[in-house]
Amino acid sequence: MKLRCIACGSEYCGKIFDWRSGISLYECRECEVQFFHPVKHPTSKYYEESETYIFPNISPELGWEHKQFFKDEFFTDPRGRRLLDIGCGNGKFLYEASKIGYDVYGIDINRNSVRYAHEKFGLKNVFCSTLEDYIKSNPGRFDVITFFEVLEHLDNPKEFIDQVKMLESKYIVLSVPNRDRTFDYLGEGDFPPNHLTRWSVSSVVKLLSRNGIGVQKIVIKPLRYDDISNWLGQRIKFGIITKRIARARESCATVDEISQQISSMFRLKKAIFDMIGFALQILFFPFKLKGSNMYIKAVVER
Repeated sequence: MKLRCIACGSEYCGKIFDWRSGISLYECRECEVQFFHPVKHPTSKYYEESETYIFPNISPELGWEHKQFFKDEFFTDPRGRRLLDIGCGNGKFLYEASKIGYDVYGIDINRNSVRYAHEKFGLKNVFCSTLEDYIKSNPGRFDVITFFEVLEHLDNPKEFIDQVKMLESKYIVLSVPNRDRTFDYLGEGDFPPNHLTRWSVSSVVKLLSRNGIGVQKIVIKPLRYDDISNWLGQRIKFGIITKRIARARESCATVDEISQQISSMFRLKKAIFDMIGFALQILFFPFKLKGSNMYIKAVVER
């Protein structure tokens, strides 16, 4: 049986390289998405135990992609709009959206993040749920649906987009890592079980347009200090934080207790790499290098 593309179903898929454990990276010649095979989306346990996602309060700042949303004049006047954020994480984006008047809802499969959204930001309409289960129990309509840094984690993006359309939203806003970025700041994070797909501008546009969603706006993040800082963080590891987490787990400490222990170390490390990143950003600025992400605003065609 021929391998079919997970985004468009085409049989014209070529192998890019073999990775490990029988898993390879492929690219569809029709829609240009790159995907690992054979892989499956990990369960919620992975996100609740992974050092990348276990501490929702370590970095509660808005991401670049969130700031693009609030820069868009169309979205700065909510007029009572209902907004659903899929993969809402710690709820910071929803909290900021609620402050300007959005009626906000969110879902995430990480119970730690959902609990943090409830306790830190008082977001009552944030639920621990998959999109499929949420649709079954909440057959409502939303004016805006967002999913930032979600698409790359999925093993069936076509099915996900079909589910999003069931919510009858007119506007869809998303972001994904840009596989054409200058610095590979993700390292192992761009491989399974974390990332299962890789996206270019063209492949995202084709996924959406094939499913009746017209792209209105694309913003490519320019190379910034945080990209360089994250890149340095992937390559320079002191092991102190990892060892501290291991010791805390051995003592049966809770997520909150572990988080408090390592937060200061994490922020110090980040501050050092950010300073280096600022200096290198000035050096690289004339070259107009590509940063880590892309932001897309789209409209569902009826």
